[in-house]
Amino acid sequence: MKSALTNAEKNVAKQLEQTAKDPQIKKDLDRYEKVVKSAKSLDDVLNDPVARRVFMTANGLKAYQDYTGMAKKVLASDPA
Repeated sequence: MKSALTNAEKNVAKQLEQTAKDPQIKKDLDRYEKVVKSAKSLDDVLNDPVARRVFMTANGLKAYQDYTGMAKKVLASDPA
């Protein structure tokens, strides 16, 4: 069991390393960083399609990347 977990962790690390080398991913991340740095509001990030895709994917919401209204509601809600 421990061996399987160790192998799974190595595979995840290898996949992340390969993903980070993908030129399109790098381009999207660079764009996201640029948009976030200049954003004055959440709308500025969500209105940019590339930044929205990166943001939503990173937060486990890739399937909902076209639902900006829902994202805004969730992010503006009080979790308490």
